[in-house]
Amino acid sequence: MSRNRPPRDALRFIRGNNLVFALTDLLGNFARGMVMPYTSLYILALGGDTTQIGLVNSIRPLAGLVMFPIGGYIADHARRVSLVVLGSCLSAAIVLMYTLAPSWEVLAMAALLQGFVVFQLPARSALIADSLLPEDRGQGIAAQNAISWCLTIFAPYIGGVVVESYGSEAGPRALYWVVLLVYVLVAIIQVRFLRETTAHAGNGKRLTLPDLGGVLRDAYGTVPSLLRQLPRSLRALAVAVILSHVATSVLGPFWVLYAMDCIEISLPEWGVILLVELVLQSAMFVPAGMLVDRWGRTVSALTALSISLACTLLFVFAQSFTAVLLIRRAQRGLYRCSSSDGRLPCRGLSVRLESDFSLALCRDCHSAFHQLDCALCA
Repeated sequence: MSRNRPPRDALRFIRGNNLVFALTDLLGNFARGMVMPYTSLYILALGGDTTQIGLVNSIRPLAGLVMFPIGGYIADHARRVSLVVLGSCLSAAIVLMYTLAPSWEVLAMAALLQGFVVFQLPARSALIADSLLPEDRGQGIAAQNAISWCLTIFAPYIGGVVVESYGSEAGPRALYWVVLLVYVLVAIIQVRFLRETTAHAGNGKRLTLPDLGGVLRDAYGTVPSLLRQLPRSLRALAVAVILSHVATSVLGPFWVLYAMDCIEISLPEWGVILLVELVLQSAMFVPAGMLVDRWGRTVSALTALSISLACTLLFVFAQSFTAVLLIRRAQRGLYRCSSSDGRLPCRGLSVRLESDFSLALCRDCHSAFHQLDCALCA
């Protein structure tokens, strides 16, 4: 069976559409990783304040709250490759707004529009899943993710050096130009190499305005019943993940500001801290999965959350680069976090729980989690 193959065999699943997504994500994640940690400084440089930083980071999930279920409907009735390419082209146009923005208000508008681009995610997920056999999806997707994030390790440090050298306005602006060029390249690659995985793609009926209301009603009306079907363990995980994402949305944009203003850490030093975090996260991916298998789901989740909480409190009392490095290393390195922005370190736990349910139910749960997450993080 697939689970008994050595990890290196997972690379053989990276072909076709999955290879295209692995390579384009590799480019996109690296480009975004250079600029995203410093977007808050860009907002301040364009005349915003801490309130506007929170606003810009809050309005994007609102658009996603509407578009995600619509994207799922469209993915079942339209050409999925066309949706993915359209999403990449629109993303490039929105990044151009970030690049040329004369004020923080334009950044807010770009963030709102960026939230609508999530319509491509269901189509993208379907293309990836359809390109793999059901028993190979775990290893195939894991290998794809490993490839797509490997260069991102160095991105925050490079971005910190650029912002430190050119300033809080010119630095991010230059990095957004890089992101724009990468997005254009990604769209070209996708147009050239992505292939449809179903013969009936694009043969469905058109989405009319009355259908739109029905899609939203069906998507959100089923959330309560879905949650009632879940066992207590998965319901608890859903609550923990959502609350973790809420905390991340509140704190995430202000880590770098606190580090610079209160601890007096330079941008290159902050980039080094993020680099070390990402290296340790990547190194601890497999050991963390082994710990989940050995300790069990509940103990692993409670341990990870306890460490995250303690390190977050210690961060407030840190007074030097070394102290921050050690605290963040403990927080992100001991357990493989789900992303570099500090979300709940329970990805392996989530996979274990979801494996107890049918594929269809898992997809519905994923949609429900996403919708609730968007609602609470907005």
